[in-house]
This record gives sequence, structure tokens and C-alpha cells, in this order.
Amino acid sequence: MQLQYDTQEAVPEDLRESFVEFKEGDKTLFMHKDLAETKKEVYRFKGDLTHAQRLAQEKSERLQALEIEEQQRQADLEAKELESKKKNGQHEEILEHFKTQAQKEKEALQAKLDELSGSIKQKEKAAVVNDFSSIGTDSTRGILKRLIEQDLDFSEDGRLVVLENGKATSVTIEEYKVKLKDLYPHLVSESHAKGGGRKGSLGSGGTGGVPATLEECKGDKALEAAYFNNQLLQGN
Repeated sequence: MQLQYDTQEAVPEDLRESFVEFKEGDKTLFMHKDLAETKKEVYRFKGDLTHAQRLAQEKSERLQALEIEEQQRQADLEAKELESKKKNGQHEEILEHFKTQAQKEKEALQAKLDELSGSIKQKEKAAVVNDFSSIGTDSTRGILKRLIEQDLDFSEDGRLVVLENGKATSVTIEEYKVKLKDLYPHLVSESHAKGGGRKGSLGSGGTGGVPATLEECKGDKALEAAYFNNQLLQGN
């Protein structure tokens, strides 16, 4: 059923009681009562939302102004205090004041630098993880990605290092990339796995030589990866 008409005459005579005049912009329509009421509610909601947003903006601007005023007040108090100390010859106190200010600024800058550095390092690690996990198949890439993320971390001097049992090793990132197909052969696509030599060492308790239970893996990350991948393929 049509819910709106341009003119009242266009509304079927037997339905006219259910239609009302409705103003939409510069246009006057004849709309079904239910639709007209719904649109009114929407317009009221938009109006309330706009009003609330305006109030929030005003409060935010007022708060910002108060913060600026407070900062200025503190600066004026500090200036008066320093001037008083100068007159009284309190040079050590003045020096201590500037040392404290310098330390605060240094700490604030260091915090920003640490935050930026941490963000950059995480992006660096994410790029490496995405690159390395690309050797997985469509169904195993997610598992491989999580395993690689656990295998890599940053040293105290900010270098990306390879971990074993939670501790940094001497294995380079490049060497680790080459070893991936041996570490996680069941998660690597066939084109990358050719020549990988651990397929025969995974036991025979599960499908395709994969352990039947997680307990059989006994902490071996390659076996655990194979087990989880097998569960995924079986829809478990």
C-alpha cells in the first residue's frame, strides 16, 4: 500500500481517513498517520540530539576556558612568588623552582616519546608478523599469525628478537623466517612446505599424523599448531 501522496485527491477515497496532511520542507504531502507519527518522532529526536550536542559543546568550551584561566592563575601566582624570592635573595629556591619545571617538562616529553616509540614498534612487529604468516593457507594463517606473535618480542634496546620459552635467543629474524616451514609444517601452504622435514615426526594418533589429543603435544609448539589446525579443519 502506498503511504504518501502528493495531493489529497490522489488518496483512494476509502483510505482518506487514515491519511493526514504532512509538511515536509516546502512541500505539503498527504501521509499515512502511522508514517507521519513516526517521522515526527524522528524529527523530535533529531532536534533533541542537536540540542544535547550544542549543550555539550558549550560545556566543553566553558571547561576549556576555565582550564586556561586556572593555568593563567597558577602562572601568575608562580611569577609573583618568584619575584618575591628575588627581592628576598632566595636564589636557591628560585633555582630549585626552575629545576622542578624542567624535570616536569622532560618527563612529559619522555612520556610522549615512549608512547610514540611503542606505537612505532608495534607497527613494525605487525608488519613482520603479517609478512611471515603469509606462508600459511587461508585456513591456517590466523593460527600461524598468533604463534609468530608469541615467538617475537622487543629487547630492552628496542630490537625485534626471537623468543624460546619466553627468553630471547640469538636466532635472527631472517633465520626465524627460514625456519618457519620446519617449525610449523602443518600450517604452511604446500608451495612453501616443499622440503620441510618434520612431517614424519608428528606421531600417528590423529588425522594425517597429527596427535589425537593436546596432551600428546607435551608443550611442543609445532605439534600444538598441527593439533589446533587439524581441529579447525575438522570443524571442532
